[in-house]
Amino acid sequence: MKIIQQTHLHYQKGTSNKVYNIYLVEVSSENYLVNFEYGRFGGNLKEGSKTTSPVDLTKAKKVFDTLVNSKIKKDYTVDSGFDSSKGKEKKERVILSSDAYKSLLLERLRKAGAVEKNSLAQVDNYEVSHLIYKAGELKIEEAKEIIVKLYTMNTKEENAFYYSVAWALGRYKDPTLRTIIESLRGKLTKASRYIVEEALFAFNEPQEAEHINALILPMQFQTALTHNQQNFIQQFRILSEMIESSYQRYKESLEHWEDAPRVVAKKELMPLLAQADEIYLKFYMLCITDTSRYKIMISIITFLPINEFNFSLFRRLYKMAEFREDYAILAQLITKLESKKLACYYTYDYDSGKYKATIGCSRLYFKKRSLRYLNTLVLDDENTYLEFAKNILLSVNSYEKEFKSFTTEYYDNNWNLKTKKYDAFSTHLTFMSIIYGAGKRYMLTKAKKMWETANSSIKEEHRPEIQKELWDKHPQVALDILSKSTVEVVQNFAFNIIQEHPDVIAQASLDQLLPMLDSSHNGVRKFFFELLQKRYNEHKEEEIIHKALFSRDVTIVDYALEILSIDKSILNNIDLVVDAIWLIQDEKRFHKFVSFIEEHKNKTTIVSKIIDIVESFPKKNYQKRILIVLKKFISSITIEQITYLLSEESINEKHYIALELIRDKEFTLELPLELKEKIATQDDPQMLATTIYLLGKLSSDELMNANEMLISFLYHKEILVHKEAKEIIITLADNKENAKILLQAIIQKSFVSALDSVAENVVSAVEALSLAYGAVNTDQLYRMLIAKSKLALRLGTIILSHYDAKDFSVVQWARLAKNSNKTIRTWAYNAYTDNKEMVQKAMPKSLMIFDTHWEDTREFASKYFENFEPLGADDIVVIADSNYHDVQLFAKQLILERDFDKETIMLKLSQHPALTIQKFVTDLMLVDINSKELLKMERFFNTLLHSVNSNRVAKSRVLNILNSFLEDKEVAKMYARLASHHSATMVWADKEQFVEAMSYIKEFYADIQLPLQIEESKLREVI
Repeated sequence: MKIIQQTHLHYQKGTSNKVYNIYLVEVSSENYLVNFEYGRFGGNLKEGSKTTSPVDLTKAKKVFDTLVNSKIKKDYTVDSGFDSSKGKEKKERVILSSDAYKSLLLERLRKAGAVEKNSLAQVDNYEVSHLIYKAGELKIEEAKEIIVKLYTMNTKEENAFYYSVAWALGRYKDPTLRTIIESLRGKLTKASRYIVEEALFAFNEPQEAEHINALILPMQFQTALTHNQQNFIQQFRILSEMIESSYQRYKESLEHWEDAPRVVAKKELMPLLAQADEIYLKFYMLCITDTSRYKIMISIITFLPINEFNFSLFRRLYKMAEFREDYAILAQLITKLESKKLACYYTYDYDSGKYKATIGCSRLYFKKRSLRYLNTLVLDDENTYLEFAKNILLSVNSYEKEFKSFTTEYYDNNWNLKTKKYDAFSTHLTFMSIIYGAGKRYMLTKAKKMWETANSSIKEEHRPEIQKELWDKHPQVALDILSKSTVEVVQNFAFNIIQEHPDVIAQASLDQLLPMLDSSHNGVRKFFFELLQKRYNEHKEEEIIHKALFSRDVTIVDYALEILSIDKSILNNIDLVVDAIWLIQDEKRFHKFVSFIEEHKNKTTIVSKIIDIVESFPKKNYQKRILIVLKKFISSITIEQITYLLSEESINEKHYIALELIRDKEFTLELPLELKEKIATQDDPQMLATTIYLLGKLSSDELMNANEMLISFLYHKEILVHKEAKEIIITLADNKENAKILLQAIIQKSFVSALDSVAENVVSAVEALSLAYGAVNTDQLYRMLIAKSKLALRLGTIILSHYDAKDFSVVQWARLAKNSNKTIRTWAYNAYTDNKEMVQKAMPKSLMIFDTHWEDTREFASKYFENFEPLGADDIVVIADSNYHDVQLFAKQLILERDFDKETIMLKLSQHPALTIQKFVTDLMLVDINSKELLKMERFFNTLLHSVNSNRVAKSRVLNILNSFLEDKEVAKMYARLASHHSATMVWADKEQFVEAMSYIKEFYADIQLPLQIEESKLREVI
């Protein structure tokens, strides 16, 4: 069978990505079939046939065309083959070889110069400036004379033409072209004139070098560059943050393209942007004559500010790097741009009447341009392609966190909102093309804006990269990438290549292999760890142990530590010891390493090395580690080294390290007086703490002369200060007289509030001063115990435990039983329990213990006085006179269980104004009362009935009791008096009871005066 016609169709929309291939197959001279295959892009395709049996050619073509057209109507597009809707084959783009393309360019350039006109015409629909630019890009030697001829022709051209001429001629690096290139200055616009300087710099002649070396950076950058490269790079970070902060302040209003806020934003930003332009461009030029600065240039690109006001800086740096074939900087710029989230859209400008593109459109242009540049390099030179590709892959090291998976939203044909997920590096066109361009999992969208997942069922593909044959031809480039990359997806790409080329691994240098021990790719780490283990066993190269010790993989670190435990001679490498301070990642393993170096022979050298480079250590809490190592070798530290660490005026990390060493117990050197004075005059917590520590080295007498200062330090807000003060006070506590002075001073300051951390150290100090507790006056102690200050209360509690209860009065016990501190309340309970005689003598004041909101105290008091003897009626009244229900119940229980004069108790309690007490009395009445007792309580009844809207229960009880005793005329008379006072103010429910009771009294005791008049009701005649 023979395929005589075929069409390959593709459908891509939303998450759908599928293919449909149609074939017209010749079975024999008169028999044909129409077969098809379909399925998800990159997956296994299903097969079928539209002709169940062979048909003639005419019918077969009709079936073929019908099927193709039906798919096109369903939004399939013809990728290749016969397009039935147009009746012709879709032409595929012919990719010329490098030589063929160069020949075509030369032919077109010659055509451009063949006819003289006022301006150079297009050639084959290409602008002449474009042809010149491409010829310069490829450095076609034969094109040089043609370009010079085109420039010298008497024509009028635009800026793009002159820019391309300068670009192209400069690329040849031919000093004989200097005059022509210099003449272009007057023809180019100010913004484009820099290309002339770039072309001249390419000659690398003394006059250009002199011009470059004369460039001066702004002072703060120049100073930082001279003294500290890290500080120089940090200056770029600060400048970038300032620009970004200013830009974000106006970003919302800028998005509306309004003039007023744009003018304000531009006014604030321009000085910063102008500075950025100056230092980036000048420094990139300085790199021409001083290549040692080149790595710094790569680093500072990561801080390059990119916004609508200064995109020209990015554009210029990009073109400068492109001209110089500086693939490392070019890659950094491309990846920097990819890290920006900038949408491409257009807004209408009413002033110009035109649509303006956002910066996101420029970003998209350069993304596509970079991808095109990558594809062009393949045709030109495989080595340049690999160099560019390598730098693109390595540039992601600085931006890995910027590239994350994301989700977009879109509407399907039925206007249903859908979501589509993109992988982390989807927007990075060049990066994705290099690694996945020949695979089936990812596909570049038709708009060439991003790579999308074409077939999610393909999780991993073996070597889906484009230009596979180039990587196989130069696998050592992949090894270089693997040794320098920190990104797992890049490591996986390079690892897959070199695994197929074991000879490259075998020939690799140790420097190339060692970085693999810290790879983020587990497979890479494991593979090279096994390889390097064998290599160490054979050659004993200490560099392997050095690198293994600092791996992120604890298994590899443990291997290195095991070797060190056997071969301590490796530790003679001082750099290894110093690097371990910050390169061993695991704390446990760091401490194990430190245990190996405790007996190091070169302690003095190690100390000197650490102190010399302490400033350059990373600032991620490594001060603590530096101190751990230095303290192990503290006997090797000299006064000169301490003086050096404290030499700078402003307080910094070196000062803190020195101060920690001075305060170490093993530090025995005597500091010079001037150094002590320098420490004492600094208002810094660490300095103050050290001052106190040095005070602690004075004699006891000297310290006691400065006791006021010592106590003030104890109450200082900084933890380092009050902690050191506490330690000194503890050392003085063994002397009783010293303890008395210090304790009194502490107590005097304890009545004010203090921070929790301060309070803890004050408490610790007071606990140590136990010899002086007996000297504290009881009145002073009592004031501490009832003080509002939490600290005074805590200190009083500590001291109280050393005092006898008899040192205080029973009233004070009762008040302490109400204390918020449980320990003090318990002390008061014990005082009551152990001293009943004192309690009896102090009655009824002893009963004050009941008057507390603490339930445990009331419970103790109830149990304590339950069987207390003697307990009189007056005492019961004191107990019952309480607002707490449980205390009232306890009093009632005592009254009922003991033989008290209830009449006296109720009479005394009945005069109490509190409603709870009135209710308590009525409770007693209900138990057992007679008319004689009732008559004594008239005053109580009056008080109770005066509470108009409260104590309903007590009033109802009283009225019911009085009603039950109305047969007694004296009670009836009392009732009449009560009615006279209260009937007018009674609520209706009580009036009803009063009326009934008074009606009864009227009937039986006509001589008793009542506020009541009874009349016969008149009967109304019913009609």
